[in-house]
Amino acid sequence: MLQTLRIRVIPSASRNHIAGWRDGELRVKVQAPPERGRANLAVGKLLARALGIKKGAIRIVRGEKDRRKLIEVYGLALHEIQERLIVSLNRESISGPGTGRQAAKLPPPLPGR
Repeated sequence: MLQTLRIRVIPSASRNHIAGWRDGELRVKVQAPPERGRANLAVGKLLARALGIKKGAIRIVRGEKDRRKLIEVYGLALHEIQERLIVSLNRESISGPGTGRQAAKLPPPLPGR
């Protein structure tokens, strides 16, 4: 299975976390600077951990040097990706900064193409 997701990367953030959906894009914040692919590597690691898959199952298709990226996720159906991201966001809202936030509710992501 191959799925595509649109993401918006916020590099040089105070911490690594998935910030949720906005305007059909998954917002991902990483501490790494946007230099020499460091932010891209951090995004891959963060998404792989959140989705419970290997880093190699995530590939940037478009936007290698842009904040807006199109990524491919191998091995998961779209509903599995959504469910795992919801769990990750809910875990973040319970244990992370700003505790007391309501559980995350995600809109379905827009198809990549």
